[in-house]
Amino acid sequence: MNPRDYNISIRRVLVDEDQLFEARIRELPDVTEYADTMEEAYELALDTIETTAEIFAEQGRAFPVPALVVEDYSGRITLRVPKSLHRRLALESDEEGISLNQYLVSLLAYHVGTRFGRKRLNAQEWHHAPREENHKTGRKTHLQLINCAEPQIENGYRKVEKTG
Repeated sequence: MNPRDYNISIRRVLVDEDQLFEARIRELPDVTEYADTMEEAYELALDTIETTAEIFAEQGRAFPVPALVVEDYSGRITLRVPKSLHRRLALESDEEGISLNQYLVSLLAYHVGTRFGRKRLNAQEWHHAPREENHKTGRKTHLQLINCAEPQIENGYRKVEKTG
């Protein structure tokens, strides 16, 4: 058994006002490890997998096998819906001037993107930065620092316009 074959996710979280790294193991959903660095969290997760596997073996219990990561999707989904919903979706896609397939893809993409964004916002810590005034509109703008686990977005800024 190789613990590195298991699916480990690590993210930065705020725990009792401390920035920590949280490691979760997909195959062991009840396990959460916390550490000061990403590397420490990963090592703790690996150690937990090994230790838990040993305990399961001693008890004669089956240990979960690593979940396979499926990378090959066809992009095809067959879906049965009520006739009334089918009709409503077809009318909406006609109104947009696109195929029913394109319309459904856009709805699904919007829904998934919104859920992803909401999850990300809940996992982030926001800090207010200095206000700016847009000279053309007179609106006040706050720059807010976004703290998140992904390095490509870390310390990015988002402008939020406030009126008044």
